[in-house]
Amino acid sequence: MRLPDIAVPLGVHGLQNAPLSTFTCSLVGAYRPFARNAGGGGPPSLTERYRRQADYVNRVRAAAREAEAQGFLLPEDAAIVVNAAAETPIFDAQTPSAPPR
Repeated sequence: MRLPDIAVPLGVHGLQNAPLSTFTCSLVGAYRPFARNAGGGGPPSLTERYRRQADYVNRVRAAAREAEAQGFLLPEDAAIVVNAAAETPIFDAQTPSAPPR
């Protein structure tokens, strides 16, 4: 079972932060957002994965419904997940992909 934020990602989850021999390795994770547009190698960008925000929201909705049907999300929690996807500013052309210097 993959919850919506894993099934329909906006970035890479769980990058290795510490050597496997350290205790903190089992306690901490990381997150690196996907690039907005194609280029530079690495994982597919947001625009390569999702044509527009509506496509992303529809995929999140489908993943939330699946998790709800399998008993992993309550209906009210599924609605929160879908609403958060609809409100994310990451697809807004005015939102910079990196902070200005």
